Amino acid sequence: MLKILITLPIVGIILIQFLEKREKIGRIIGMINTIITMYISLYMLISMNNNNAEYQFRDSIDLDYIRITLGVDGISMSLILVTTILMPILILLKERKRNKEINEIIKLLLVMESMLIFLFSSLDLFFFFLFFELLLIPMFLLIGIYGSKEKRVEAAYRFIGVSMMGSLVMLISIIIIYVKLGTTNNELLIIKLYNLSQFKEFQFFFFILWLTFFLSFAIKVPIFPFHTWLPFVHVEAPTIGSMLLAGIMLKLGTYGLIRYTISILGDINDYFTPIVFIMGLLSIIYGSLTTIRQIDLKKIIAYSSIVHMNYTILGYYTNEIEGINGGNYLMISHAFVSCGLFLLIGIIYKRYHSRIIMYYSGLVLTMPIYATFFILFTLGNVSLPLTSSFISEILVIISTFKFNFFVAFLISFSLLFSTTYGIWLANRILFGELTKHIEYSKDLTKTEIIGLLPLIILTIILGINTNIILGIYTLPVLNIIY
Repeated sequence: MLKILITLPIVGIILIQFLEKREKIGRIIGMINTIITMYISLYMLISMNNNNAEYQFRDSIDLDYIRITLGVDGISMSLILVTTILMPILILLKERKRNKEINEIIKLLLVMESMLIFLFSSLDLFFFFLFFELLLIPMFLLIGIYGSKEKRVEAAYRFIGVSMMGSLVMLISIIIIYVKLGTTNNELLIIKLYNLSQFKEFQFFFFILWLTFFLSFAIKVPIFPFHTWLPFVHVEAPTIGSMLLAGIMLKLGTYGLIRYTISILGDINDYFTPIVFIMGLLSIIYGSLTTIRQIDLKKIIAYSSIVHMNYTILGYYTNEIEGINGGNYLMISHAFVSCGLFLLIGIIYKRYHSRIIMYYSGLVLTMPIYATFFILFTLGNVSLPLTSSFISEILVIISTFKFNFFVAFLISFSLLFSTTYGIWLANRILFGELTKHIEYSKDLTKTEIIGLLPLIILTIILGINTNIILGIYTLPVLNIIY
C-alpha cells in the first residue's frame, strides 16, 4: 500500500511529461492523481488497528545490497494524510498561467508529495535524512522561480542555506552511528542505543548526538534563535509555497524531534529539557510580541506559525501522554489553519497587489464570504473551543501543569498574546471604513471557496470529534514514553 502511495505521484509526473502539449492536461492529471492518493491514504487511516503498537502496512524496497523498510504508526500516518489532503487543494488553486508553467509547478508538487510520503513512512534514519534534504530542492525552485519579483532568489538561497547548515552536522552524526552500530534502521537503533546508554563512557557520545539532531530539527521548526529565516521566506514565497511551508515543511522538524531526538535518544533528553523549555518559551513570548508589531500580513501569519509550532515542542518535552498527543494534534491542526490563513492573504494580494495592513479596512462590506472565512480561521488560530487548535493546546497546557506550574502559567498567559494579535488582525482588515485601495473588489470565486472549505471543515470536525486522530496516537506515544 505504501509503495502505491509513493509511486502514484511519479506516474502522474510521467503522464504530464508525455501529454503536456495538450491544454490543461497537467492540472487534470495532477488533480486525478492527488485525489486518488488522498483516498488511498484515507482508506489506510480507517484500516489502522488502534490496538496494535507495531508499525503497520509494512513493506520494503529491495535494491542491490540495500533494503529500505517502510511502515507507519499513528504519528506518521496523520502527516501522510495531511500531505495528501493539501496537494489537490494546491493544484486546484494554482493561478491560471501559461500551460507549460502550470505543468512545471504541478510536477514539482507531485515530486514533493512522493518524497514526503517516503520520508514519513521510512523506518531508516539515513533515508529519512536523505529525503529530508532532497525536499529542499523542489521547494528552492518553487520559491526562487515562482516567488515574488523582489527578493525571491535571496529567500530561496536563505531557505536552503540555513536548512543545510544544520543538516550537515546531523549527517556527521549519522555516519558515526553507522560506523559504531552498523545500522541506521530505526527499530534496531532504539535497542542498540539503549544498550549503549547503560555505559557511562558513552555519555558524551549521546550528548553530541542529541545536540546535532536537535540543531537540525530546531532550525526546521523553527525555534528561537533560529527563526529569522521563516518570515522572510514566507513573504517572498508564492501562496502555494507559503501553504507548503506552513502546512507540511515545518512539520519535518517536529516529526524529526518526536521520531529521533525523543524516541531513539531516550533518557538523554532529560538533561536538555530545561534548555528546550527556555528556548520554547522565548519563541512563544517573543514570537507573539513580534507578531503584534508587524505590518506585513504574511509576516503576521508567519510569526504566529512560530508560536504554534513551539507549543508542539513544549508538549513533546513534558514527556506526558497529554503533551505528546497535544503536540501531534497541533501539527495537524496548524497545517489546516495556517494554510487557510495564507491562502486568504494570497487571495487579497492577488486582487490588490499589497500585503501592507494599512491599506486594508472594511473588507466585510465588499467581500462578506471572504470575511466569514477569515473570521473562522482566525478563531481557529486563537484556539477557540470547538476548533482543533483548542483541543491540541489545552492538552499541551494540561501536560505542562503536570511538569512545572511556573512554565504552565507562562504558557497560559501567552495565550492572551495570540488572542490579541489574531482578533486585532481580523478587526483591522475586515471592519471599519472602506479604504480607497479596496473600493472596488469581487468576493471569493467558486474555486477559492472549494479550496477553503475542506480546510475549515476539517478544523471544526477535529475540534468536535477528537477520536478521529487521537485514537491512532495513543499506543505510539506510550511506546515513546515507556
